[in-house]
Amino acid sequence: GSAFTVVIPYGITAQETRRTAQAPQNTQLVTPQPVTHSTSLRILLAEDNKFNIVVAQDELNYAYPGVQIDVAVNGKLAVEMVQANSYDLVLMDVQMPVMDGYDATRAIRALLTDKSRIPILAMTANVMKAEVDKCMEAGMDGFIPKPFRREELVDAIGKVMV
Repeated sequence: GSAFTVVIPYGITAQETRRTAQAPQNTQLVTPQPVTHSTSLRILLAEDNKFNIVVAQDELNYAYPGVQIDVAVNGKLAVEMVQANSYDLVLMDVQMPVMDGYDATRAIRALLTDKSRIPILAMTANVMKAEVDKCMEAGMDGFIPKPFRREELVDAIGKVMV
């Protein structure tokens, strides 16, 4: 007997609010909450900065209790770990030694398996349009600005974990 809880991280629109106001009295409404995958969520954190690793792990563990987080300290290792393991998501720093996040993302997208379609979120302090465009051109699905707030992290993950 396993129990799984999935909550969609979207708010209620004004149109839905009007529709709700017109709903019959016996209708039970559920307020959306952040996506929770609990113990089934496995994330690869590709990050070389020890402080950023600790912060990201703490925020992920708080937002997704039971999440499994593996760490790759460079892009080359991240590509190898994606090939060897099954992940639900990759959080990819763009500036790492050996192989940067852009090249690592391109290498993952070039894989000849389903793993090439894994959601990849860039983690970068530079959120200028040119940088964001460069992330998207490399094949990333979105980005999280550094430093990030937990809400930004959960929102970005919710957008790509469809």
